[in-house]
Amino acid sequence: MGYTGGTLEDPTYHHTGDHVEAVEVTFDPTRIAYEELVDVFLASHPVGLEGGPRRVETGVFAHGREQTEEAREAYRRTGLRTQPPVTPAGPFWPAERKHQKFHLQRVLPDLVSELDALTPGDFLDTTAAARLNAYLAGFGSAESVHEVERDLGLAPDSLLARLDRARHH
Repeated sequence: MGYTGGTLEDPTYHHTGDHVEAVEVTFDPTRIAYEELVDVFLASHPVGLEGGPRRVETGVFAHGREQTEEAREAYRRTGLRTQPPVTPAGPFWPAERKHQKFHLQRVLPDLVSELDALTPGDFLDTTAAARLNAYLAGFGSAESVHEVERDLGLAPDSLLARLDRARHH
């Protein structure tokens, strides 16, 4: 979670200037094509809606002409009359820590602290945190949680059980 597309240096949640809230996706093109990522985005976001503040408008920020064309082709396949913009990517400014992995921090702050101690750097900056946050929000799979458990050297189902209890309360 962060901000992009604007001119303000180092925007914040309360001072975004002309930036929009965004999610930066780092991916391996040998494992998934950019166009597939755009398809996932289009399938999971309310595109084609007009109005609303710029800060929360839907769109794709593309790196280069190839990604721009792939995103536009994905949009064409949707058949929507109104299509969100495909904008050249600029600097990405990460949001403040308290705005990262919202579900995970809100529902299981103790778990975040425990996992922070197990990982070098900030746990919330990891793919593992993204997977756990997605699972809590209803988008991840049990297999992705098992991958996190394996990657962190934790007992099988130790995280899954905690996440499932939290999801049902």
